[in-house]
Amino acid sequence: PLFRSKLDQILPNKHVLDMTSNDGTTIQLKFLMPALGAYLKKLADQSPSSTYHNVDILKYQVKILDGSSLPLTLFGKWLCESTQSTLTVEYACNAGAIPGAKSLANVQIIAPVSGDVKKMESEPKAAWMADRQRVVWIRRVKRFRVSSRKV
Repeated sequence: PLFRSKLDQILPNKHVLDMTSNDGTTIQLKFLMPALGAYLKKLADQSPSSTYHNVDILKYQVKILDGSSLPLTLFGKWLCESTQSTLTVEYACNAGAIPGAKSLANVQIIAPVSGDVKKMESEPKAAWMADRQRVVWIRRVKRFRVSSRKV
C-alpha cells in the first residue's frame, strides 16, 4: 500500500489501475492486466507503425517539507520580447534526496507555449507539439549523474 500522507494529486490511469482507499491513510492499487492488454491493442491500432507505446500508469506529486528532499531541482526563466520568447531551464540532481541512487533517467521537461509560434529552436534539441502548444525535452539515453558533491 502507498501512504497517502506522502503523496498529493494521485492520478491513476483508470484504463489499467483500480485504486481504492479503505481507511483514508493508505491506497491500494490493483493492476488490471486484461485491461492493459486491451489498452495496448487500442494504441497499436491507432498507430500501427509504432514499434512501442508508452503508457502512464500512475501520476502523483510528492509532498515536500523542504527542498532537501527534491531529487531534481528546476529553475525556469522566461524572457518575452515582441518578436521572440526565450525559456531558460536550469536543473540539478540532489544526491541526498535518493539514498543509494546513482542517476536519474527518462527525465522530461514540458513547457506550455501560447501564441502564434512560427519557428522553434532549442539547445539541446526538443520536440514542438503544435497541437498541444508545448515544447518537450526528453533525456532518455543520457543519464543525469547524481553527485554527492556539496555546492
